Amino acid sequence: MTIFYHYTSAESLFGIGVHGLTVGDVPTDIRKGRGVVGVWLTTSEGSEGHGLGGRRDKRRYRLSVELPEDAANLHSWQAWSSRYATAETIETLHGVADGWPTWWIFLGVIKPNQIVGCYDTQDGKPVSDWQNIVTEESKSAVVPPWRREAWQKKMLKQVSKALQKHRAGA
Repeated sequence: MTIFYHYTSAESLFGIGVHGLTVGDVPTDIRKGRGVVGVWLTTSEGSEGHGLGGRRDKRRYRLSVELPEDAANLHSWQAWSSRYATAETIETLHGVADGWPTWWIFLGVIKPNQIVGCYDTQDGKPVSDWQNIVTEESKSAVVPPWRREAWQKKMLKQVSKALQKHRAGA
């Protein structure tokens, strides 16, 4: 078994505690807005260099995930992307985040019992009751495994709208 890390926000902890790590967008063609649903992991204990931006603080909590390194759904980003992502997509991601050599993706659901620890990066302490951290947005952020594809379609639509708005203002 190998330990991987997944960084997330307080708003996501409750849903992860209920269903596990169920979603994440893994781009395959950034120009066409295509990708697959997968969970991003890293071997890096630090959150820097992974492109973790957005309106939520996705660097706040570091989850430790225990997986067999030979799990069928586990892929190093470097090997997987060279087969399934466009060169432009790879270049774009590597251009905004230099931590890519440590990236892995899991193309499935990581169950709550595979999450063996949580660390608060803000106060530097382990969090034993992380599944019970609830915020105003927590309940709406829950994505059960059977809603993964719908989540991705909604997310890609939002990204497309944001890009159009950005291009119109540029």
